[in-house]
Amino acid sequence: MTLQEFEQKEFKLIACEWEEHLRCIYLNDFRIAGRKPWGGGKTMAEWKITGKDVLMAFPELCPA
Repeated sequence: MTLQEFEQKEFKLIACEWEEHLRCIYLNDFRIAGRKPWGGGKTMAEWKITGKDVLMAFPELCPA
């Protein structure tokens, strides 16, 4: 995959809550922040983002 293809690729970002508090963030069903919602949880918010958004959030991933 080229950098341009990655920048245009869509990803799913989900904020998950349980006990009425934000607990974790998933990027394409992979937990990237927070603790695992044992016993479930519910989607608080969901966004479609692009690879370009991911690279802006994590500049260390950008090629030199």
